[in-house]
Amino acid sequence: MGIFNDHFESRTNKEVHSFIPTASALGFINPDFDWSDPMDRDLVCSGEIPFDSYFGPKENEQHTSFTESSVNWLLEELAGNPQLPPLYLTDTDFNGPDRICIGETRSFSFKDCQLRGIPNWHVTGNLEIISSNSTTVWVRPSIPSFDGWATVSVNTPTQVFRKRVFIGTPVVETVTKVDINEIPHISLDSGINNCEVGLRLDFTPNNNDVTDIEWQKITTDVAWSRDYYDYDDRYVFIYPTCNKKFKFRVRSYSDCGGWTEWQNLEYDITECTGSCPTPFNGIVSDNFVLYPVPANDVININLVSNPSWDFPCLEPSGGIGSDEIIDSGDGGSSNLPCTNPRLRLNISFYNNVGTLVYSITTIGIPTQVNVSNLTTGTYVMLIEYNGQVESHNINVN
Repeated sequence: MGIFNDHFESRTNKEVHSFIPTASALGFINPDFDWSDPMDRDLVCSGEIPFDSYFGPKENEQHTSFTESSVNWLLEELAGNPQLPPLYLTDTDFNGPDRICIGETRSFSFKDCQLRGIPNWHVTGNLEIISSNSTTVWVRPSIPSFDGWATVSVNTPTQVFRKRVFIGTPVVETVTKVDINEIPHISLDSGINNCEVGLRLDFTPNNNDVTDIEWQKITTDVAWSRDYYDYDDRYVFIYPTCNKKFKFRVRSYSDCGGWTEWQNLEYDITECTGSCPTPFNGIVSDNFVLYPVPANDVININLVSNPSWDFPCLEPSGGIGSDEIIDSGDGGSSNLPCTNPRLRLNISFYNNVGTLVYSITTIGIPTQVNVSNLTTGTYVMLIEYNGQVESHNINVN
């Protein structure tokens, strides 16, 4: 406070703020450029500075400071071992597109004086190298019908750089649930089941490449917004009455190949108050119950109640543990499925051109048939008992 109530302050600056900017210290021959630009190249190689070599840190440092790396670099120079200027490059310095269309040839490159030595270019996935030089490689898809990720990489004496690239048309990567209150739409929920689910398609490599989408419903007993309104976008709203898997398919259009093939998708509905009844994955005929169908490894075979064919239902006569078998006299009149440990069934499988590919005689009912050795496809399965034959179309996965 001054004598006449005027205000003054005295401050002492004890910090040392003197520094020499890197661009100034390197003595650029042409310093007329933005000094904040990264020095991401060998300045000796490019002829931009008058020095034979230099050391530059990756991060800003105090003036006249030393680090282990700078000291080691300097000691090697003083010992007569010329050192290269350090470069701090990452995969982001590897320039090139994120996507390549089928039939295109595209280039991936570094700037001049970024790579040292002779680069060794590599590709993986659906790519092949057309040509290359010391800074650039030209590649193209090798298989016309393949969509997916690939990698372009280059090995140098000191570092390896990689860049992922998507080949072909965009595909749906995920089906994501969204908050229905955040997406403007016309709701079809009557309020009875209070089960409305919003779904979004997320494409790879990115959503912006997709200009149109077509939808088709596979689970036909679930209503969805596209039955009434066609939002030409990535969203759909479904209205199930119980929890189940909702299946549908989509195809998309982009400037990279036009329309894609149909892609089958599904969403596991868990938002409803109860689960849907589990469907029976099998075949019930006048005589047999076959499951599961489609089959993966085995087909279980049992008799229905009251089969149309006459099967002897047998039971142990001497109680549990007895080997003696007698006819219980039920025949085909029992209200319960038969069991018979000696009943023989002749089982045959024919392929789609009528060739017998597998046959077996089973002993006992219920029984199983191992189909794990059958290739994926549809077969005609014949079941023969006592001169009577029943046939079924069976899918094997």
